[in-house]
Amino acid sequence: MSSFFRLAVVSACCSCLLAAAGTSRGQERETASAPPEPLSCVHAPDGRVTVRGTAMGTVFTVRAYPGHGMDAAQTEKACMESLACAVRWEKVMSAMDAGSGLARLNAAENGVSVPVSLELEKALLLALDYARLTKGAFDPTLGPCIRLWKKSRRHGVLPSGGELERARRASGWEKLYVGKGAAVKTVPGMRVDLGGMGKGFAVDRMAEILRKRGIRSFFIDSTSDVMAGAPPTGGAGMAAAGG
Repeated sequence: MSSFFRLAVVSACCSCLLAAAGTSRGQERETASAPPEPLSCVHAPDGRVTVRGTAMGTVFTVRAYPGHGMDAAQTEKACMESLACAVRWEKVMSAMDAGSGLARLNAAENGVSVPVSLELEKALLLALDYARLTKGAFDPTLGPCIRLWKKSRRHGVLPSGGELERARRASGWEKLYVGKGAAVKTVPGMRVDLGGMGKGFAVDRMAEILRKRGIRSFFIDSTSDVMAGAPPTGGAGMAAAGG
């Protein structure tokens, strides 16, 4: 083989390896979701914009007053971007969506290092922080126990002692390793479930977007988690139920 062809083969192999390395991390970066179609978008006479949309199995409501120098259209755009954020994080943290990074982690065998996106790594590390702070009262690895009790509710039969013990052995936040762009389940049968923090986590990220867009007076409601910003100028705040 001539030196030219040897160089060409080596270059091609290097290109393939680099592409594969980028894909292993890059494909775990959740694809951007299309902007959600709002259930409603209302502009109030005082400038307030209220947008409602579905995500994470519930209805999210974003209410906001225009920031300094903003008009109603810009405020609506920021609210829609905030709502899209909830949809995007649902894609990252959903254990039910077969295409999500979390579902791929749950489907992997124990002991296998699974590449995770920057977003999922951030959520998993925060979940483990909560587990440490609460000494396990909050545990993101209780997926086996959650599935077992959901099955029990569907069939109206309590789980057996053996089933409970197997679910306990497959759970335990100390048995999940996360870091350097990967996650490893160290016991068979472990399933990570972020449902206990998903909506609140999304609400925090939604508020960050509004603040970055210059909006300070807002109210975000996910039906179970809420966050309020500053009251509108000269006002007493926004009612949670009003449109």
